[in-house]
Amino acid sequence: MQILIPLIQQIITTVCSWVSTIITTFQTIWNQVCSWLPWPLSTICNWVSQVITVIQTIWNYICNTVIQTIITFITYLISILIYIFRIFCIIINIIIGILPFLLCRLGLSPTKKIRICVKVLTDNNGNSQVTPLTIRQNIERTISVYKQCNIEVIITGIDYIVKPQYLTTTCTPLNIFSLWHAWFTQTACGCCNQVTVFFVDELLPTNVSGYTIWGDNWCRVDAGASGDDTTMAHEIGHILNLWHVTDPNNLMYAYYSSTAHNLTTFQCCFIRQSPFITSY
Repeated sequence: MQILIPLIQQIITTVCSWVSTIITTFQTIWNQVCSWLPWPLSTICNWVSQVITVIQTIWNYICNTVIQTIITFITYLISILIYIFRIFCIIINIIIGILPFLLCRLGLSPTKKIRICVKVLTDNNGNSQVTPLTIRQNIERTISVYKQCNIEVIITGIDYIVKPQYLTTTCTPLNIFSLWHAWFTQTACGCCNQVTVFFVDELLPTNVSGYTIWGDNWCRVDAGASGDDTTMAHEIGHILNLWHVTDPNNLMYAYYSSTAHNLTTFQCCFIRQSPFITSY
């Protein structure tokens, strides 16, 4: 999806531009020829010129509106199918991971890895309300938290993306049917079982600093993470199928707690069966 859709868009844009240029060039030449002809040939010629103008208008509408709408719908549909497929894979993974989970509970838990791709959304001037310090502190906390589970955190990169229209987004499960959810799904790093953390300016409602829709391979974290360095690790926990707990010392505590830095043995063994936790 990350390669195919942009490739199709590029091909369509190139073809549309090429055909539009041909029509414009032909019309210019035709109008010049019309200026040389006497009446009534000039009148007929001008009528043909108007027909060409209509054709060009229709062509531009098809390229700029109809085809782009179709591509948007296809992107949206593919993102929904990817989401459903990922849910299916998670369920299958949990089932086949029962034996490894039991072995982990017995103390057999070799080192594993999780690859995290970080993307920071900015306005048109490249500005973000999320500071580099906030990102660094959240990464450091994530590394230390998952080290408890003998899981090595690998940050594969930190990229900045100009996308002002998505700096503020909402937080409800129904977001999977939104076009911006399709954009995040398309933009998330898809290689090597990575999870993607998108840093945005603000999540709504305003009392939320991070949000994950179960089944996605990405989450969102906003500028509120500057006051809670566990936000990124917490949201990744949701990606790894962990749920909220009532212990204020646990990473998955639903509210802010300055001591929410721990994971239980059960949680560690459970997330080690996630498809995003690998041995390579």
